[in-house]
Amino acid sequence: MFRVGFNQMGSKNWMGGHTYLKNISSVIKSRLRGKILLKLIIYNQENLNHVDLTKFDEVIKIKQKNNFFNKIFNFHLNKIINNKLDIYFDVNNSAIFTSNKKILTWIPDFQHRHLPDFFSFFGYWKRELSFRKKIFFRKNIIVSSKHAKKDCIKFYNKDPDDIHVVRFSIFTDPKKYINKISYLKKKYKIEKKYIYVPNQFWAHKNHELILRSLQYIKSKNLKVFNNLPQIIFTGIPFDMRDKDYSKKIFNKINSLEFREKIKYLGVVPIDDVYKLNANCFCLINPSFFEGWSTTVEEAKSFGTPTILSNIPVHKEQCPESLFFNPHKYKELSKILIDIDKKKHLLLRKKVEIAKKENDKRNIEHSKQFLNVIKKSVNF
Repeated sequence: MFRVGFNQMGSKNWMGGHTYLKNISSVIKSRLRGKILLKLIIYNQENLNHVDLTKFDEVIKIKQKNNFFNKIFNFHLNKIINNKLDIYFDVNNSAIFTSNKKILTWIPDFQHRHLPDFFSFFGYWKRELSFRKKIFFRKNIIVSSKHAKKDCIKFYNKDPDDIHVVRFSIFTDPKKYINKISYLKKKYKIEKKYIYVPNQFWAHKNHELILRSLQYIKSKNLKVFNNLPQIIFTGIPFDMRDKDYSKKIFNKINSLEFREKIKYLGVVPIDDVYKLNANCFCLINPSFFEGWSTTVEEAKSFGTPTILSNIPVHKEQCPESLFFNPHKYKELSKILIDIDKKKHLLLRKKVEIAKKENDKRNIEHSKQFLNVIKKSVNF
């Protein structure tokens, strides 16, 4: 049995980290019982509201400040890794002087290399130096897509054999969330038919393209515009890298032009995120970049039809989707118009099929993760 340690993942600005930890711990606990002993390492000041501690066999607390000295040396963490773990799943930059053999480093994506204009000078280099430390000081790197693996080789010349692709999945039962329209209507006062856009309001998520597409449809064919389902937005309403971005988006959302067509629900509980996804007409993700989209993976779990930007990861993740260029709002407009004209039939998968396919992804996720653990321990 392998002893695998995780640390806290995610923050109030990065809910995807919370979701990743929730799902991978659930998959391990469900599919790898008896093969992996799961441990959570936390610092005394950490908020654990988003962590399900029941998924871990042991919780280990470190009583120390998370300062510069400890980030370099971190004797407490090193002692735990050396004495209590076979592998430490590193997200938040373990100390440099840690046993290289026991570290498995996860990198979610290389967004800053593709979209440098979305980062400040300081933000870019903080992220870049963090990644260089991980890649150059650690042998084993884990990523979530083939595209991310190609990036790691291209940008950092990492040995392909040391980069492991583990596509994460969503651990859920779609039966628990489908057919909840009455609940959603009562709680959020939304119409029966709606399109869901659950992305956080970061600039690279490209909400503006949806607004421009709606403006275009309204100018060309008011009847089609009125026929379109309501658009439901959720997510954190700001981007720390560009504080003016969300203000600009919300000014448009709240204008008379969109008041009846768009509804923003704010940051909603994860169970409601799942219910909204599982009961929508379809999901749209217009993002310029993704590592492996959590929202798309959730849509797959519920059998939700998707309309996605034609970036490589989306095509790898959900090849059966309808695609559009994220720089061309008219392409999305055409898809929406064609849907109104019944040229595209967006059909939700039956719940039994969605569950069966999701179970397969969970099993594959667990197999891939276990294989990486074995390789990392034995290298």
